[in-house]
Amino acid sequence: MPTERHDLEALFAPPPGEHGTHALLCGLSADVPVLQRALAAFTCETPVERQASGLIRSLLLLDASSPRIPATAVPGLLHLAPCIAADWKKRTTLLHAKVALLGFGSSRCAATTRWRLIVSTGNWTEATWARQAQIDFFWKTEWAVGDASAAQALVDVAAAFDFFQRMLTSLFGNHLDKLRMQPLTMEWLVAWRTKLRKATGRIADPLTAQFVHTLDTSLTTQIRKRFPREGINTLVAGSGFLEQAVTGDSSQPEVLRELENLGRPGTRHLVFNTSQAGQLANWIGKLKVKDGRIGKWNLCRPLDPLQKGKAPGRSFLHAKYVAGLGPVRSDSGKIGFLYIGSGNLSHRGYMTTARLGGRGNTVADDALGNVEAGVVLTNGDKVDAVWKRLACGEF
Repeated sequence: MPTERHDLEALFAPPPGEHGTHALLCGLSADVPVLQRALAAFTCETPVERQASGLIRSLLLLDASSPRIPATAVPGLLHLAPCIAADWKKRTTLLHAKVALLGFGSSRCAATTRWRLIVSTGNWTEATWARQAQIDFFWKTEWAVGDASAAQALVDVAAAFDFFQRMLTSLFGNHLDKLRMQPLTMEWLVAWRTKLRKATGRIADPLTAQFVHTLDTSLTTQIRKRFPREGINTLVAGSGFLEQAVTGDSSQPEVLRELENLGRPGTRHLVFNTSQAGQLANWIGKLKVKDGRIGKWNLCRPLDPLQKGKAPGRSFLHAKYVAGLGPVRSDSGKIGFLYIGSGNLSHRGYMTTARLGGRGNTVADDALGNVEAGVVLTNGDKVDAVWKRLACGEF
C-alpha cells in the first residue's frame, strides 16, 4: 500500500551498479507498451539494442485467453505458448496471478546475485501502469546472495520461483520442451533453481513464506489459518469484483459469510464498486441498506489512497485485499494482518484451487479454480491515515 505513486520504471530498474539479467512475469493479460517500458527499465537498453543482442531476457506467462505477443513486438521478451486447450481446462479455469520475479547481476550476462519479487493486484496493462484509471496495490521484497539478515525475503523469493517453475511445467510445458534445445534461453532457470535451493537449505530456523498461491490450497484456507484469533478490532475487505449475480437469488454472497469467520472483530468494512456489486447487489436489494450497513458489514466506496488536495482521485477499485486492524486512534492503526493479491473476493478467486499437481493436489472437477497469488503479512506495522491507505471511503 504505497503512500506515493510508484511508476513501472522504478519497480523494474536495477539497483545502482547492477544490471537486469533475466525476469519471469505472469498475469491475466499484458499490453505491449507497458512491457516495453518494463524491459527498457530492467535492461537499461533500447528495443534496437535488445533486438541486436538476440538474447531472451524475460519469459512471459499469460492466461490462455490472452492473444500471443510476437517476439518482435518486445525484443528480449518471449511470450510462452500455453499447453493445448483440453489440458489447460483440466488444470485451471484462469491464470489470474500477477507476479514478477526479477534477477540482477554485475552485468547483463553475469550470474544473478539479487532477486526482486513484485506481487501486484493489477495486470501488466495500461489501465494499471499508464492511465492509472484504477486503484491497485503492489508489494515487493528483495534478496541478495550473502544477505544473511534477509531470510524471510529469501524464502519468499524461493517460493515465488517454485510457483513459476510449476506453471512453466504444467501450463507451458510444450513450449518449454522446445526451448530446452536453446541453452542460452534456459540455462539461467537451472542456475536460479540451484542457487536458491542451496541458499534456503542454509536457513537454520525454517520460515513460512509470506508469498501465497492457489496451486495447492485455496486462499480462504491459507488466510483462515494465518488470521490472528485475538487482537483484531476491525476487518476491512476490498475487491474490484465480487461474486456474479444469480437471477432470483438474494442470499448473502458465500465469500462474505466466510470472511465473517475470521477472528472476532467488532466492526467489518467492505470496499467495493457499486457498478460491479454482482450478488452483493441482490443481497442489498433484499435487506436494504440502513446507514450504509447491511448484516455485519459497513459498506464503503473506494477512496484513492494517492489523492492529494482537491484533485479528483481514482474511484474504481481493482485491488483485492483483506486487512485486520487493531485499535484505530486519530486515523492511525496497527495492521495486524494483511493479504493483497490477485484473488477477487468471489468463489472462484477466493475459495478454489488449481490442479497443477506436484503436491498431492487432487481437486474435484466442480472445485477447480484460478491460479491466484498474493502475499500475507502479519508484522503488525502501525499505519497513519489507515482508512485512506486501505482505499476505504464513506458509502
